[in-house]
Amino acid sequence: MNINLLAAPDLGASTNETPLDIRILDAAAALAAVVGINATIDQVAERAGLGRATVFRRFKSKNALYQRMFNREIRNALIGIMNEGSNCKFANDRAVTVLAATFEACVTHPIIRHLSDTQPQTLRELGATGHSSLVDLVHSQIKSMLDAARREAGYSTDNKLTSSIADGFIHTVAGYVFFPSSSINLQHAPSRKRVARQ
Repeated sequence: MNINLLAAPDLGASTNETPLDIRILDAAAALAAVVGINATIDQVAERAGLGRATVFRRFKSKNALYQRMFNREIRNALIGIMNEGSNCKFANDRAVTVLAATFEACVTHPIIRHLSDTQPQTLRELGATGHSSLVDLVHSQIKSMLDAARREAGYSTDNKLTSSIADGFIHTVAGYVFFPSSSINLQHAPSRKRVARQ
C-alpha cells in the first residue's frame, strides 16, 4: 500500500474532524499499533463499533483512512514536541529539549515502533513522501532551532553547518528507530537528553 503524507502538515490547522471521524481514526490508530496497515476496514469498523458502510462514507478507501490517520498522528506528535520546547527560556535548551522529545516520539510511538519492526519500507515511505515530507519538516524545525541557538550564543548563522547537523540528527534518530538495540537506552529520559545535547 502506498500512503502519501500531506504535502506540508500544518501544525496549527484544524482538521475539522467530527466526533465520528475521531472515533474511526482512533480505531485505525489502535489497530495500526498492533497490526500495522494490514487491518481491514471491517476490523476498523468493528473496533469503532460502527458499520463498514459508515467508515466508507467518511473515508472513501482504506488508503484514505490510513493516510489521514498517519497525518493526524504525525501532527499530534509534532505539536507535542514543539510544545515541550516552547517551555524553555533559552534557544539552546529549547533545541536540546526538542531533539530529546523527537527521540522519545520516534522510539516510543506505538505505530512507529510496530511499523519499524514489521513494515520498515512503509515507515520509510511515510517519512520521506511528499513535496515537504515529514523528514523535510523535521529538518526545517531542527535547523531553525539550531540557528537560533547559534545567534543567542553570539555566533553567526551558518546554514551549511546547521543543515548538516539537522541532517545528521535525523539519520541518527532513524538509526535508533530501525535498530533500537544499543548501549544507549533511549527509553530513559536522561539518556535522550544527553544524546541530544551532544
